[in-house]
Amino acid sequence: MNKTWFICKVKFLRNTDGADSQVTEQFLLDAYKYTEAETRMSKIMEASGQTPFEIKQITKTNYAEVIHYDDADYWFKVKVSFVSFDEASGKEKGVNQFFLMCAADIEDATKKTHDLLKSTISGYVIPSVTYTKIVDVFPLDMEVGAGNGAM
Repeated sequence: MNKTWFICKVKFLRNTDGADSQVTEQFLLDAYKYTEAETRMSKIMEASGQTPFEIKQITKTNYAEVIHYDDADYWFKVKVSFVSFDEASGKEKGVNQFFLMCAADIEDATKKTHDLLKSTISGYVIPSVTYTKIVDVFPLDMEVGAGNGAM
């Protein structure tokens, strides 16, 4: 069984300048099942002291890879289309993969993706780079409570 990345939308109270306000934020974590994702998200929220909270939604993603860099705080979904030639049919064939890239902006995310893929044999294009509202990433092998996407 493979791990899958899940986006968890969590609603909680945040104290800003002495006033409580309700916020809903998105977090990304990897797990084997939805129930494990819910349990991990609950433990992460409890460890961070963000109580009370409500997990509003858990969504399975299609990220092939999640790449974190310490020099950036924003997360971008990068669609990469790998192009190959099918000799049997004589046609070009494209396969899409999605990466979640930590970067300063869209230009930085594109550059980091090119750097990551520069050693690939097949050709590729990057049809889209999209800003996400993901606040933090919690890989399965990371200790509960540690934050800021440290991988």
